[in-house]
Amino acid sequence: MEQEHIKILLIEDNAGDARLIREFLVEERYVNIEWVERLSAGLDHLDREKIDALLLDLSLPDSQGLETFARIRHQNPEVPVLILTGLDDKDLALEAVRKGAQDYLVKGQVDSNLLIRAIKYAIERKKLDEKLQRTMKELEAKNQELEDYTYTVSHDLKAPLVTIQGFSELLGTQYADQLDAKAKHYLDRINQGSENLARLVSDLLELSRAGRKNREFEKHDFNEILSISIHGLEGKINEKLVEFEYQHDFPEVYCDDIRLSQVMSNLIGNAINYMGEQEKPKIILGWNQQGNMYEFWVKDNGIGIHEEDIGRIFNIFERAAESSAEGTGIGLSIVKKIIQIHGGNIQVESEFGKGSTFIFTIPIKGEAKNEQK
Repeated sequence: MEQEHIKILLIEDNAGDARLIREFLVEERYVNIEWVERLSAGLDHLDREKIDALLLDLSLPDSQGLETFARIRHQNPEVPVLILTGLDDKDLALEAVRKGAQDYLVKGQVDSNLLIRAIKYAIERKKLDEKLQRTMKELEAKNQELEDYTYTVSHDLKAPLVTIQGFSELLGTQYADQLDAKAKHYLDRINQGSENLARLVSDLLELSRAGRKNREFEKHDFNEILSISIHGLEGKINEKLVEFEYQHDFPEVYCDDIRLSQVMSNLIGNAINYMGEQEKPKIILGWNQQGNMYEFWVKDNGIGIHEEDIGRIFNIFERAAESSAEGTGIGLSIVKKIIQIHGGNIQVESEFGKGSTFIFTIPIKGEAKNEQK
C-alpha cells in the first residue's frame, strides 16, 4: 500500500480545518490532496478526475447533513467516502455508515496517524467490496448459464425419450403375442427406465424454471393454497391414514400461488413418503410472524433425518441415506429456489427416528430477491 500514490479530495468550507487536515497528511509523501470548499466544486472535480478517497464535511455552504453524502454517493458510488465533521452524533454516524460511508470521523478527535490509517482502510475495504461484487456477478452469470444449460439439455432429451416410449408401447401392444416371458420382462424394464427418465427430465426442467420469477406476485390467501396442495395429495393421505393438524387462520401472502402450492405439495408429500412404519402418522402445519416475515412450517412424526444429512438435502440429487421413497432427488432443490425467488429462506430441523420440521419464510411485503424473467 505504501508504494502506491493516493489521490484524495477534501471537501471542507473551513480554511483552518482544511489546513490542519493537510498538515496531518503532509508527511505522507505518497498522498496528494486537493481541497475545495463547496459540494458543487467537489462534484465537478469528481467528474474531471479520478480519486482514491474523499474526505467530506457534512456542513457546507451549498449542502447540509446526510444529503451532502447522498449527492456524492449518487454521482460517484465507486468512491470511498470518509465523513469528517464536527458533529459528534452516534446515531448520525451509524446512519451514514448504513448508507455506505466508509468511516465517520469527528474533528478534534482525529490525529494524523488515525486519519491516514482510516484512509488506507477505507480504500482497501472499497477494493474488497468491488472484488466481492464482481465475484457475485460472475457467480450469478455462471448460475444462469447452468440453468440455461439444464433447460436446454432437459428439453432436448424429451424428443428421443418420447420416441423410445412410443416404440416401446407399440412393441407391447402390437407384438405382445410374439414375445416370450423374457422379452416381456426386458420390455417392462425399458418402460420402467423410460418412466424414471421422464420424471428426471421433468424435474430438471422444473428446476431450471424455479429460479426465475415468471409471474408478478399478488396477494393470495394461504388457506386456499394449502387446501389445493392437500387436495392434490388426497390419495396418499388416505392410503397412509395421515392425521392433519393445522390452523385455519393462515395469512394472505404476496406470492406466485402456483409456485407456493408446489412448495407445500412437495413438503407435505415428502412428509408422507418419509413416515416409515409410523402407526399414527401425523403432520402439523403452522405459521407465525417474525418481524417483516411470515414463517411457515410442516412438521411430521416420521423417520427423521440423520444429522450428517441435514446440511445437504437441499442440494440437487442429494437424498437422506435412509431414504427408500421414490423420487429424483431434485424436489427440495426446487423448493429452495422457489422460496428464494420469493425473498425467503428454508431450513430443516430433525432428529432421526422422531420426525422433521421444514420451516420457510416469505416476506410480508412480497419483495423478491431475484427479478429474473
